[in-house]
Amino acid sequence: MNYYEHTVIAKQNLSQKDVDAIETKYQEIINKNSGKVLKIEKWGLLNFKRKIKNYTKGYFFTF
Repeated sequence: MNYYEHTVIAKQNLSQKDVDAIETKYQEIINKNSGKVLKIEKWGLLNFKRKIKNYTKGYFFTF
């Protein structure tokens, strides 16, 4: 079995409810495509080294 890691970065101005909705959406996508989520790491709001589309921070989580 192959194992893959996927990191998602959400915009800094989203509410916690929106971030949770994004997490749920990605879990559903993985499950619909015969995948299995073994672990989720929520890193929280972190600073970027450089700006990305004028954002300096983002919510990081890894599946």
